[in-house]
Amino acid sequence: MLPSLLADLRYGFRQLRLNPGFASIAVLTLALGIGANTALFSVVRSVLLKPLPYREPERLVRVWMDNRRLQMREDWASYLNYQDYKRLGTSFESMAAFTEPSMNLISDGEPERSRGAFAEAALLDVVGARPIQGRLFTKEEETAGKENVAVIGWGLWQRRFGAGDALGQTLDFDGRRLTVIGVMPPGFAFPMKKSEFWAPL
Repeated sequence: MLPSLLADLRYGFRQLRLNPGFASIAVLTLALGIGANTALFSVVRSVLLKPLPYREPERLVRVWMDNRRLQMREDWASYLNYQDYKRLGTSFESMAAFTEPSMNLISDGEPERSRGAFAEAALLDVVGARPIQGRLFTKEEETAGKENVAVIGWGLWQRRFGAGDALGQTLDFDGRRLTVIGVMPPGFAFPMKKSEFWAPL
């Protein structure tokens, strides 16, 4: 079997050397096929095979609502519907609402656009978030007058505070002044990859 394989390989290389145009097309086709398969596997791995970087990711779900009036699928659920889900539902151990604003950070230093989440306190607990400094905000801090606190992401902490003491410092997001009470570890991002702050809803 081995001599036959070597003879076939020699014959194949001889033919490719005699037809360089065909050889170029064959190599290009193989390269494109291998590249496409690699890219497809990378996407499938990141989307379907790689677990989400949260505590018990197999138990997490995101609830959407179809908006028939606007002919939209996967629209945000209304707050009243969410309250009904929370009050009447028995399928979930815990639920938390959040919004995903993009805001101008206009504190000391260069202004920048920053993405984050205004959320119920249960959200960070549901995803198993643990700060490396400070603490998470509590349900009591969702009430008016106590809600001006925030947990910031690793990147924002590095840029704005040079990885120094950020706890107790104030950041201004579009005029809403939030006192930093915690810093998340590197790699933590929710609900978006570029989320950098979390504050009471």
